[in-house]
Amino acid sequence: METIQKYIELARLICKRRLWGLNGREAEQLEAWLKENPRDKSAFKNLQHIDPEGLADRYEKIDIDRQWKNFQKRTAWRTYIWWRVGVVAAGICLLLGTGWLFYRQARLFPQPEIAATVPEAVRLVLSSGRILDLSDCENVDVREIEGKVILHNGQLEYCSDSVKRNSEETNTLIIPKGAFYHLIFSDGTKVWLNSDSKITYPLVFSGNARKVILTGEAYFEVTKNSGQPFIVQTENFNVKVLGTSFCINTFGDNGKVYTALESGVVEMDCGRENTLILAPGQVAELDVRRPGACVRMSEVSVEQLVAWKKGLFCFRQTSLPDILKQVARYYDVHFMNLEDAEGEAYTGDISRNVSLEVLLGAISAQTTDIQFKIVNRTVYITKKRD
Repeated sequence: METIQKYIELARLICKRRLWGLNGREAEQLEAWLKENPRDKSAFKNLQHIDPEGLADRYEKIDIDRQWKNFQKRTAWRTYIWWRVGVVAAGICLLLGTGWLFYRQARLFPQPEIAATVPEAVRLVLSSGRILDLSDCENVDVREIEGKVILHNGQLEYCSDSVKRNSEETNTLIIPKGAFYHLIFSDGTKVWLNSDSKITYPLVFSGNARKVILTGEAYFEVTKNSGQPFIVQTENFNVKVLGTSFCINTFGDNGKVYTALESGVVEMDCGRENTLILAPGQVAELDVRRPGACVRMSEVSVEQLVAWKKGLFCFRQTSLPDILKQVARYYDVHFMNLEDAEGEAYTGDISRNVSLEVLLGAISAQTTDIQFKIVNRTVYITKKRD
């Protein structure tokens, strides 16, 4: 009984995917099932060609009593494999056919367009543990304990004059998917944080070094201070600078994290006594699957890597799977059938302010045989038909 319910649930997910789309959890559940069961994946691909509207018309004409009598005359010699695929296939056909009757009505109400940003709030965690929602604080000054000014004109700006020089208090700024934020530290260092990123930092820099902790992606313009180097700590490496402009990305797409230097000099410490000195225009990349193995990549365009700071997606023969990982993170969507995008590449600059529909339309127009279908917050990748 449990096995039957499992396959009925699979049929339900496939049907819902075809008619209305799945939420993120359902999409991951279906994708995991198909990866674990190659035979079911083959049957699933064949079922994609079913015409649900045609099935609905056929079901409306069925003589139920007559078909039931015919069914009772059949023998039960089917094998397990036939039964397993049959349960799924029959369930899908039935659900698709009947579901289309509802879909005929529901299709009159189109899906809303997915905007360039999502409404989740930018959050600031204070030293006291209190969490502030910065989304509605465009022109309001907010003060932490001991009179420290931390928000001014819609951006975080810390004033060292109002902070005790020996203060050890820290704040954490959390940027959700689809958001972007600008921050100025108490020493004047400027930071731009990309979506889905987090940074922890002291209210005032004291001691022998200025240390911050980063997860995600950020661009830094560091105020020069030879007596107090600036250090960015990440999970896999540290970057030490005196005064420079650079970008750090720790998302780990394809297992790679990197530091890109635009001006000045930085030192990237990858651990195991593996340290690189970068010059302007160079990128140091670390394969997180092989800790301590830094690779210098001077041919990569730094301007392309930091285009997000200017509100742009910038692609130069970038593989489509890599592009879609950036898109998924920024628009907070989930892509299905990502393997169908393998072998495709795209070149172009696109504003991050456009809707997801516009962005994917531009990409689809330039690729050879890929198209996209957006249902709720799930995007289905399919091959274009001749």
